[in-house]
Amino acid sequence: MTDLTNSILERLKMVAPKDLSIDEISTLTGAHRNTVSKYIYALEKSGEIQMTRQLGNAKLYTLNTEEKHAASNDYS
Repeated sequence: MTDLTNSILERLKMVAPKDLSIDEISTLTGAHRNTVSKYIYALEKSGEIQMTRQLGNAKLYTLNTEEKHAASNDYS
């Protein structure tokens, strides 16, 4: 995993169960919003995080806590 990936996951873990928008994650990590958006897409696709809700145009994300995802991490 890259440093930014780890940083995003750490920030989401710190605020859990609260969810964060891409803009909030961008501010917390110091990375550009467009870069964070690309990483969020990859993390969501891999099942590490999930979109929880949408407020207007802003999508909010949190760590994926589904049992199915947790079980897949046991084999890593």
